[in-house]
Amino acid sequence: MEQRLLVTGASGRVGSLIRHHLRRPGRELRLLDLTPPPGLDADAETFLAGSVTDPEAMAAACKEVDLVVHLGGHASERTWNDIVDTNIHGTYVVLEAARRHEVRRVLLASDAGPPGPPDPDIRLGGSWGGPGWEVGRPW
Repeated sequence: MEQRLLVTGASGRVGSLIRHHLRRPGRELRLLDLTPPPGLDADAETFLAGSVTDPEAMAAACKEVDLVVHLGGHASERTWNDIVDTNIHGTYVVLEAARRHEVRRVLLASDAGPPGPPDPDIRLGGSWGGPGWEVGRPW
């Protein structure tokens, strides 16, 4: 039985790092992103050009998929409108396409920070949230 995995944001930092770990005999990797990922292995991977915000692209990508690994979205600071459109609405589009195609499992990834502009009370220099962060006041 062949297993089909869809990875959104496959050309991004995390997607590029985990692709080779997801490859297995009998497993098809579908890679969705706006641009092809570096080092695409045409024998083990299929690239699908598309956006997580496009319901038609997501519906086509989710057909007969066993697992969606959702990594698509902006990983760096953007305007609130960009975050809402891509990260929030895009996640809704991914989940809705997976639901409609009866995908049994979806793995969602996120960063440790809240969306939106940075909190002025969080400043560099301490240990909160990883190297170089400090909380200036309690949450």
